[in-house]
Amino acid sequence: MSKLTSPIDYKKLELELVEALKADELYKLQNDAKLRAVEQNVPTYEDFRQMVNAAHLKPLQRDDVESKVKTSWNPVAINKNSNTIMVLDELKDKRSDEDRSNDVLENELPVTYEQFIRSWKIIKGYEAKFNYLRHLRDTLREKVFSIEIPSTLFAELINVCLHRTVTITSDIECVVEILTVLSECNRFCLTACFMGENERATCTRLFHELLARGKDVLLKNTIKSLGLIYGIVLE
Repeated sequence: MSKLTSPIDYKKLELELVEALKADELYKLQNDAKLRAVEQNVPTYEDFRQMVNAAHLKPLQRDDVESKVKTSWNPVAINKNSNTIMVLDELKDKRSDEDRSNDVLENELPVTYEQFIRSWKIIKGYEAKFNYLRHLRDTLREKVFSIEIPSTLFAELINVCLHRTVTITSDIECVVEILTVLSECNRFCLTACFMGENERATCTRLFHELLARGKDVLLKNTIKSLGLIYGIVLE
């Protein structure tokens, strides 16, 4: 009979279960929205994408609107609080993007999409975002994108990889590794199929830049094969 080497963290397990349930619910909502969009014959891909991205939103109720327009009995206190918030925001803005990005990377690595996207929005700059992806490349497929890669985020990932390819030639192999991991994520083919014209153009440029900067035949062949998975023909 085996013994546990450390006590079970039930609180952490509960949080992971809640995050997984949220991700599953979001997937169901977005999948239903995709089906409705197809049934309604939406005119453009942009309309389709907006409909999917708004699947989780709920219309405002009357009580929600009325609560926003109520005035406070103490307007002086509200003005003071507003000024305090403005000062805090200014202090936060003075911190460099690199400092804020390092804070994110020092924290525990995300294991769910919700955790990933919260940190992704905090990190500023292509270089910092790429470093974030590089740190997470071993968990992207099995944990972060275990359900799918949202189309809007997929476009950002491609942009980050393109910028890295153009600016840091020595990181070509790492870019290819990240793209390979993304291609192995769940429902990737569906995500790639729904790329818009601009996203596909960016993706095409990325693979051409990778191929041009590939140092050996093996790497070039790998890039060509990977391009086919992304729907990009390089010949």
